[in-house]
This record gives sequence, structure tokens and C-alpha cells, in this order.
Amino acid sequence: MQKNTKDSFEISIPELFDTLDATTSSIEAMSVMVGFAIESGMDLKYISHGIESLIRQQCDDLRNIEANLRNGFQRLKESKFVTLKPDMIARLAGITPELAERLVKIVTTVDYQPETNCDEMLNA
Repeated sequence: MQKNTKDSFEISIPELFDTLDATTSSIEAMSVMVGFAIESGMDLKYISHGIESLIRQQCDDLRNIEANLRNGFQRLKESKFVTLKPDMIARLAGITPELAERLVKIVTTVDYQPETNCDEMLNA
């Protein structure tokens, strides 16, 4: 399932690996093409636009792959801590729920309170 986000498309893990594999294959093919053109002494100005377009497309694909990996990793981190509520963490650690929230935010970037200032957390 693809969902358009701000700068990329959100895709499933299998689709992500397929896209990475296709991008790698395209870059390898372009490498062979450029190598042949250079070795043959061919004038590269005739294929330079195509080379530039292929490189740009592969860079765009890699940016989308990176964004999806980062988003997926962030969701994974959040899911690991969402099941433990601040009061449960506080009881287990012997601290206040507020301190538990601050510590989770500092360590994981998971924010139980959307508008928390880092300076406030450190000075509390």
C-alpha cells in the first residue's frame, strides 16, 4: 500500500526491498553503459542527458527508501514504548510519572506530551 507523505511515499517492507533491488540494478546497468561508452571512445554528449536523468531518478528512489526506513524505525521505537504507560514505567523504576515521561522522551524521542521543551525536561 502506497500512501503519499510530505516528501515520499510510504510503502510496505517487501515493496521497499523491491525498490532497493530495482534501484541497485539500475545503477549497475548505468555503470556498465557509461563504462562501455568511455572505453569505446564514444562522444558522451549524446547520452549525457540520459545518464543525468537516470542518476536523478535513482537518487530520488534512494531518498524515498531512506525516508520510509526512518519512518518505519520511528514507528517501531514508538510501538515498543506505547505499551508501557508513564505510570507503569514510574512504578517499575521507582520514580514519578512526570520524570518517566521526560526520561523516555530524552532516550527515545517518543513524546508523551507533544509540546515538551528539552530545556524544561533537563531543568526539571
